[in-house]
Amino acid sequence: MNLPQIAVRRPVATCCLTCAAVLIGIIALTRLPVNLLPPLEIPTVTVWTTWTDTPPEIVAREITEPIESALRNLPGAMQVRSISREGESLVTVELDWGADLQSTLLTARERLDTQRFLLPAESDRPVLLDTDPDRAPMMGLVLESGTRNDDGATSSLQRLAEQVLRPRLEQLPEVARASIVGGARPEVQINIDPARLAAFGLSLDLVQDVLNASNRDLPAGLMRRGNYRYTLRIDGAFRSLDDMRATVLATRPDGALIRVRDVATVRMGEQDRRGAVLFDGTPAIGVLVQKTADANLLAASEAVNALVRQYNVEFPDVSLTVAFDQATFVRGSIRNALTALAGGGVLALIVLLAWFRSFRYAIPVALTMPVAVIAAFAVFDATGVGLNIMSIGGLALGIGMLVDNAIISVENIVRHRETDPDVQSAAGNGAAEVALPMAASTLTTVAVFLPMALTPGVAGQLFRDQALAVTASLILSWTAALTLLPALVARWSRRATARRARQPASLYGTYRRAVDAAINHPVRGLILLLGFALIAGFIGRNLPRSFYPEVDQGVFWMDLSLVSGTSLETTVERARTLSALALTIPGVRHTLTTAGAAGAAFVPGTAPGATRLETARVQVFLDEEQPDTPAVMAALRYSIPPGMQSQVDLKPPVSALSSILGGRQPDLSIRLHMDKRTADPVDSDQRRMSETAEFIRSLLFESMLPLADITLRGVDLRPSYRIDIDARLAARLDVKPEGIAETLRTYLGGRTATHLDRTDERIPIVLHGRSQDDTDIRDLLDLAVDTLNGPIPLRVLATIEPVEVAGEILRMDQAPMVIVDVDIASDDLVGVADRVRDLMAQEGLADNRFNGHYVEFTGTHQTLRTAYRSLLVSLLFSIVVVLLILAAQFESLRLPWIIIAVIPLALAGSVYVLTLLGESLNIITWIGAIVLVGIVVNDAILKVDFIVRAERDGLSRRDAIHEAGRRRLRPILMTTVTTICGVLPLALGFGTGGELGMPLARTLIGGLILGSGLTLFVVPILYSLFARPSTSGTAESR
Repeated sequence: MNLPQIAVRRPVATCCLTCAAVLIGIIALTRLPVNLLPPLEIPTVTVWTTWTDTPPEIVAREITEPIESALRNLPGAMQVRSISREGESLVTVELDWGADLQSTLLTARERLDTQRFLLPAESDRPVLLDTDPDRAPMMGLVLESGTRNDDGATSSLQRLAEQVLRPRLEQLPEVARASIVGGARPEVQINIDPARLAAFGLSLDLVQDVLNASNRDLPAGLMRRGNYRYTLRIDGAFRSLDDMRATVLATRPDGALIRVRDVATVRMGEQDRRGAVLFDGTPAIGVLVQKTADANLLAASEAVNALVRQYNVEFPDVSLTVAFDQATFVRGSIRNALTALAGGGVLALIVLLAWFRSFRYAIPVALTMPVAVIAAFAVFDATGVGLNIMSIGGLALGIGMLVDNAIISVENIVRHRETDPDVQSAAGNGAAEVALPMAASTLTTVAVFLPMALTPGVAGQLFRDQALAVTASLILSWTAALTLLPALVARWSRRATARRARQPASLYGTYRRAVDAAINHPVRGLILLLGFALIAGFIGRNLPRSFYPEVDQGVFWMDLSLVSGTSLETTVERARTLSALALTIPGVRHTLTTAGAAGAAFVPGTAPGATRLETARVQVFLDEEQPDTPAVMAALRYSIPPGMQSQVDLKPPVSALSSILGGRQPDLSIRLHMDKRTADPVDSDQRRMSETAEFIRSLLFESMLPLADITLRGVDLRPSYRIDIDARLAARLDVKPEGIAETLRTYLGGRTATHLDRTDERIPIVLHGRSQDDTDIRDLLDLAVDTLNGPIPLRVLATIEPVEVAGEILRMDQAPMVIVDVDIASDDLVGVADRVRDLMAQEGLADNRFNGHYVEFTGTHQTLRTAYRSLLVSLLFSIVVVLLILAAQFESLRLPWIIIAVIPLALAGSVYVLTLLGESLNIITWIGAIVLVGIVVNDAILKVDFIVRAERDGLSRRDAIHEAGRRRLRPILMTTVTTICGVLPLALGFGTGGELGMPLARTLIGGLILGSGLTLFVVPILYSLFARPSTSGTAESR
């Protein structure tokens, strides 16, 4: 007794087990974590180190090079790249995908701890950046004053955010950390007058020592009095600014006191800001919220949003707004997947009712869908798969395939019911007869997802959840088709008379005549089919190739880039102008501006200070009812003043998914770099690379290629000053260069002397040179420098001259590098990149070595090539796995090739549909093609299996082909139509993130329409020509 017969004879037990599986699935659903993406391990080690106000050359020499040396031999290290900018160093080590990331990070921390003692004492501790997208900020909040355009409110907002908002956010169990960016921290500024300080014969060191010594509360012992003990304290700490002004620095010969107010002014000010945040052009504070590792993204978002509402009620004078929320996209994707699930299910049910004309057969088939989906959640919980856009997309993708097994099973039961009056016998035997063919078709579908899950790299990590989702749901649907379905059909059809399902005689008659014509003229038919496939191959080679489909998120960016060395204040004013322009465009709801270092905080995976002061980003958020983001971008681009157009780049945002897949890198990046062993220690190599980069830019500008932007990196020069010290005179006066540098840093950037302690905060007291915001370079020569003979002006020891220095220094594998970044204004990334390479080859620039340095082509187009190669290997591997399964199924090495011949025809159908709809070849369409391989062979498997069975029963070959066509025409058409209806909602691209699933669904629909249609003809032709007579059969038929 087989499984279907057991289920038919014990329907109550079968239904109880099914309900238990559904109940377990519902319980598991409540336990599943909800995140944007699956857990990922990106094999890179990134180290960020800061050294405030230090030129790039010194940063590169003192910080970047030692860290590169420490990390270059990490286990699995493939390449070391670094960027040295003013005040910061960023070193990135790319690891092999087989490397143990956690072990490598531990090794890197140990080496950095050892290296810390060799780095400058003034630099900050090196920080290992976390590249896991799941640890990126899940939400961004904006805190602004209720009084619009109140620039002086930033300090009070900063205190409110630090003292009230951040503690309350971090008290939430779902929140791991809340970071504050863009604010202004208070400081006590003591602005020294250099002339008066020199007149009194005092030095900065003395001022610092006196302030530090005067700002102390000292213990004065213990006093006993009666039965009590009293501690004594000398209260000497500063309580106000007047205490600092009255501090005595020295005593003049005539007994007069020299106080701080005699040589400096004391005021409460703000620390020098490295970044700024504006909301709708108004100064604001940015708050980035990071959830705990095991927190549910949707639950964390709800908790933070509830706190935001409560905060706005408690503090009506300020406004706390959610700038971005990852949960919005996830929530929309889940809603879209559920809509596709329900829509596909309803359409499939309508098709079933139309074919079977009875609820007794249609409802049991339709029930297999929710049973398989809900029970799959239990598999999710057991295998560690959470709810994310990949696993949910897998369920939405599989909805059309879940009813295939049920349709095949119930159709065969109906056929047995027409000849067998015993409903239980008909249900059990009908389901058992197709159990093995259904198993083969299910395995072939599951097999195509195996290579995607095993693909090395981030793609394999991403598609693992999707593969498990489809695999679990399909296997469960196969189980339901062999247990629940026959039990329900037998139970509900007990008193019903057998009714033949609809299959119009004219339809089968037309099909039979067409098959006869094809078999009678096989060569002509094969030539037509071959021409069909070859034309599709030619069209496919010329389809535009992009990385991923564009997703309209209702937001876009305006990136502002000013001249290197521009102050933050100037950058903010220019960005505020762009924000005001954007708010005048109809359909724009809000703008969020991040300038300087604050901009990097809002870009996941970027170093906290990796954005320079001369750069800003204006994020433009559109109204929900505004569907046309490109139209708003075009209107805004037209309104930008001509003088700013070259400084502004409008672009769609980079989502977390596209960022991981390579979307944050340029479309084409041309790297010019030296070999460390042959690099010239002087600047000649750098100059040659810069000249080559300039020539490449001019060459591309003059070409007629569709290029949007060409940017040079590593050649940027910014104005600077060089101080030359008279070494002989400095040695005679015992003046060290370190002392001169410390004096200059104090006057220009400040030196923390001590702190002003208050109840709720600790404010630094910083010594500054007077009017440091607008310092004349000539005034620096008047600064007093301490010598053995007393203070002397700096001009006695040094001269200052203007120079130009590198804005940033790029290195690869410890050798200099220059980069030409090219943005391609076309969907055909690979094609345009090839044309750029051909253009450079004509000038002799495409060789591996040119003008003494290496030329390397990288970027998104190269990542796309690599992904295409990996997916092509996955496609071929899927076909091989399907071939092996079919060989095992039929115990034949010839019959599987007849079935495999359907695959190129189905892929050709996909190409025609993609061409007709104007789609490009991208990662998503490739995945659709791989999935199509597993689906399209199912109909061919069933048809060949029935032909073999009919031949074994004694029919001639042509009669067996006709009998299989009569029996399998209806289920083939039904499974094809229901599968198409199941993915039809995805193909329409409605809802949040619908653009991601649209190419995949359209690929499937095109392949199913033409592939399944041609299956009805190509299988009879090939079987009549190549199958061995009466020797090929399934194990069951023998």
